[in-house]
Amino acid sequence: IPTVYASYFDLKYDSDPWIILKKIVKKRFSKSVILFSGCIGNFIRQKWQKKAKKILEISGYEVFNCDLCCSFPYFTAGLLEEAYSIQDEVIFLWKRLNKPLIAVFCATCYFSLKNLITRRVLDADKKDWEDSIFFLWDLFEVLDYELDKDYLNKRIGFHIPCHAPDGGAEWIENILGSIKKIRKCCGFGGFLILEDRKIVDRFAKNFWKDIDEDEIITFCSGCVIQLNSKRPFKKRAVHLLDIIEVEVLVSLPHVVTSEQCMTHLI
Repeated sequence: IPTVYASYFDLKYDSDPWIILKKIVKKRFSKSVILFSGCIGNFIRQKWQKKAKKILEISGYEVFNCDLCCSFPYFTAGLLEEAYSIQDEVIFLWKRLNKPLIAVFCATCYFSLKNLITRRVLDADKKDWEDSIFFLWDLFEVLDYELDKDYLNKRIGFHIPCHAPDGGAEWIENILGSIKKIRKCCGFGGFLILEDRKIVDRFAKNFWKDIDEDEIITFCSGCVIQLNSKRPFKKRAVHLLDIIEVEVLVSLPHVVTSEQCMTHLI
């Protein structure tokens, strides 16, 4: 599925970071965290995964990487057996790692973990599961930062994805102050991107109508690649992780994949 998605888009857009994090610390009293990067973070925009890992480890967490799908694409395609199988793998990994926190940086993955996969969790584990899921930026606190001078030349808007809370907007407003919020569908629509490309393209083109901002920040992986597929000249959509850089350089421990976790724990 990720390979098919990637074939539709030109992902080589410029995305120089302009929020420089100089000092960050963890916000949750937990030793370890599963980094759930989703299909796009794992296979297409791997720099998001690497940056998220770096942020979590500098904040003080031990990071386990989950390279599984959130199951949402399979669910929207009606492939329920495949979706349930993937959901059970995610739950199994979480339990075998003693129920750590789960860090997510994609709104679609967050929705799936909170709403779809929750239905597969046993009642005895359900509260622990629901309490473990966080957006990445809710797991660390920024104590010091700088804004690159490039920021001064930008007109910026913040896109709220269809199926997500606006936690990302709250995080960035703590740094930038009030920011224009845009609640318009990008058109990706799960598997609709493969079933009816004309409808999808129409949504993407409609999104950019009356958009005066040069840069639209969002926190949904699918929205980023969909909006950039039809972006006007000199405008772009970026992920929140595109505009962040961590200046602190430290020696980081090895990140363990879900497959390695299974091998080690069984």
